[in-house]
Amino acid sequence: FVAALGYAYSNNDQPDQSIQILENVVEKDPENLGLHKDLAYLSLRNSDNKASKYWFKQAIDLRVAQLGSNQLDVINKDNELANLRREVRELDDNFNFTAYFGYRQNNNTVNPTGAPGILGGVIPSQGGVELNYRPPIIGLRDGRTFTLFSRMLWSMEPDSFKVDSETFQSTVGLRYKPFKTHNFNLSAEKLIKIGDSSQNNWLIRGMYGWTNGFDINFGKQYFCVLCFLVESPAILSFFSDARQGISYNLWNNIVITPHAVIDGRIQTKDESNLSYLEAGGGLSLKYYFNQTRYSAPKSYIEFLFQYKVGIVNIESGFNAIGIFRY
Repeated sequence: FVAALGYAYSNNDQPDQSIQILENVVEKDPENLGLHKDLAYLSLRNSDNKASKYWFKQAIDLRVAQLGSNQLDVINKDNELANLRREVRELDDNFNFTAYFGYRQNNNTVNPTGAPGILGGVIPSQGGVELNYRPPIIGLRDGRTFTLFSRMLWSMEPDSFKVDSETFQSTVGLRYKPFKTHNFNLSAEKLIKIGDSSQNNWLIRGMYGWTNGFDINFGKQYFCVLCFLVESPAILSFFSDARQGISYNLWNNIVITPHAVIDGRIQTKDESNLSYLEAGGGLSLKYYFNQTRYSAPKSYIEFLFQYKVGIVNIESGFNAIGIFRY
């Protein structure tokens, strides 16, 4: 009856009262995995991230005990345990660093009038680093996030691995995810001119992505970006990338994913004819690492190889990219 009262408070949108009652119940039933999980999610809903992480860790310990095995293969293949560890990873992800470096076989990679990867190039930037910081309290509130970030972007010279120093572009900005269940982000960032082909400007972006099994069991991924340059020249740009594939887990932390891909871009004031559409196939090889007893892997290295056929305004060719996230 007492537990039912706690859940009634939860259903009535009174998490504080629900948590207080369920904490009393779990003291009398410390082996109840469901209660520990419910307390973790209630604390998360209440934006008490510290308490949420505590209860998730308690639930992980209970689940490991339930499995009754110290074999890593048994533990790592348990879906319920993997989901709990992903929650802890999200709670811990207050600072991360991403670097990527790519190569394209065709010549449609650099536009001398603007910074590739912002709005001035035919394709997104071919190289870059990004630092993200999620401040305490306001950084994560029940699935809604607020992030400060800085980026450095560049492109390569056509058909080479040589960085085009004229395309170096720096940015600083903030990003906000206003919805709990939708991966929609709004960002505003100041563009800081470094290379001759870069610019001083303001960039506003809306980004939406949805995935199915994107982690260890990758299935499909869709990503859309709507960008707007505030200062002259004011430009509105839309970029979209969609992949559909089947993943194969090799050992515990290595995933190989053959996939089909289509991507394109449309922008206003396209005097240089920079909009394009291309499609093809590829292979992703991703290695996850930096996991702990309580957290799913926080870092990964990915090598992505694709061949794309130009459909509109872009040449066909091979491209490859390496991504490191820590």
